Amino acid sequence: MRKIMLFLSLILLVLVVACQNTSTTTKETNNNTEKTIIKLAHWGIGTEQENNLWRRRVAAFNQTHEDIQIEIVMAEGGWDEWLTTKAAAGELPDVFLVNSVPDAAIKGWAANIYDIVKNDPEWYDIPKALRDSVTYFDSKVFGIPAGYHFLGYYANFTLFENANVTTDFSTYEFTVEEFFNAISQAKFLSEDGTSTIGLDASGEIINWLPSAYDTTGKIQHFLWDGEKFDYMSPAMTQTIAKAVDLTDNKEVFGAFSDQAPGEGEPSEREKYFGTNGWNESFANGRVGFRWGGSWDASYYANSIQDNFEHDFVGIPGKRVVGVSDYFVIAKTTKNKEAAYEVAKWLSFGIDGIMAAFEIIENEKEVVLTMPGLPINERTMVIEKWFESYPQPGFKAIYEKIKGGDFTVLMEGNKFVPGFGQARWNYDTGIDARISRPDQPEGKTLSIGDLVYDAARGAISWSDYMTQDLADKINQQLAQAINQLRNVQ
Repeated sequence: MRKIMLFLSLILLVLVVACQNTSTTTKETNNNTEKTIIKLAHWGIGTEQENNLWRRRVAAFNQTHEDIQIEIVMAEGGWDEWLTTKAAAGELPDVFLVNSVPDAAIKGWAANIYDIVKNDPEWYDIPKALRDSVTYFDSKVFGIPAGYHFLGYYANFTLFENANVTTDFSTYEFTVEEFFNAISQAKFLSEDGTSTIGLDASGEIINWLPSAYDTTGKIQHFLWDGEKFDYMSPAMTQTIAKAVDLTDNKEVFGAFSDQAPGEGEPSEREKYFGTNGWNESFANGRVGFRWGGSWDASYYANSIQDNFEHDFVGIPGKRVVGVSDYFVIAKTTKNKEAAYEVAKWLSFGIDGIMAAFEIIENEKEVVLTMPGLPINERTMVIEKWFESYPQPGFKAIYEKIKGGDFTVLMEGNKFVPGFGQARWNYDTGIDARISRPDQPEGKTLSIGDLVYDAARGAISWSDYMTQDLADKINQQLAQAINQLRNVQ
């Protein structure tokens, strides 16, 4: 009996020890939580040797997050082609930048994150124009704003003052009429290279002037009205006519030839303005309004220095053009919430932004700056972000937008379904030789070609932009919108 009891005691002891060992293993597993790996593809990530701000931000995330780690994936070849290959192989990164949010959704690449963002208070720190750009049909969000820039005009205040222009462009509040009057008044021609001209080129007005002329209040950037491209709008006819007049009257730098009439002879631009260069002509004080983006701020500040007073002033009518990059979260990701946390930290999240500022302040061996504009409207972010901006106009306009005093015309190529086809690529069937005599027989104009050629006066807009053509273009646009609507 004793032997039996001893045997049972030994068995019990073994079981107790075994149970203790199992408990210890579980505790160690809990103390060393398995990390979720989120693969990130970003076209601005740079190499390990460059170690740019994006890479440093990724490193900072990995250092401060125990449960999630970012793994950088480097693209090979063209971005869209690389993503297509990865998608076909079932190897899409968890978070990646895209050239078109709706295209990514229609292809089945991008997840709908509406259920996540609607419950995230920080989502509403993003500027409204950016949030609205990726919100479809009220309940679908396929993108996360990952970059933000303004496009508009840099103004040479000194040039306009010397031309006796009375409009104060430094208030950022000027009308379309005041804008064009200043351009006409600024023209002064002298063959010694000291001429002045009011505007760099007429072509860019195609993207913002229709919105100013539109009496319906619907047209936004180019001709997008929220549902279609309004190619038949009288505002577009007026805009085309204005662009042609500016060129015909030689009130723009681009109306002067950059071709030398003979060997060793200066071009028209060189003769009148001292240079063929677009940027140089403005930096040298010869052009009143120069179209550009927030990415040009440092270049102009460094080139101009104290030569003349200048600032970024947006576009007439208290407006500015906005452009953005977007992250999407792969539909195939195994942890959508973790992927969202990564994308948020690298874009609009307050923790990620403040960490980026800390990196910039602490890294003394290289100059690092935050790119673009804030994707978070908190006052502390705005104040810190614009400390290094050389032109005060960017901060002033940003704050006016936040306060509702300025309007952003968001460029739609990365968030409007079917934008590329409807704005640039649709084949109009119009003989290209009408406006481009050197083209071969059978060559036709794309819609982008037709817009460009009409704006330079090479073809009649009203003769060739018909209701039938506009309807056909918008039918294709509607197909893309419906495809997006049907994405689950």
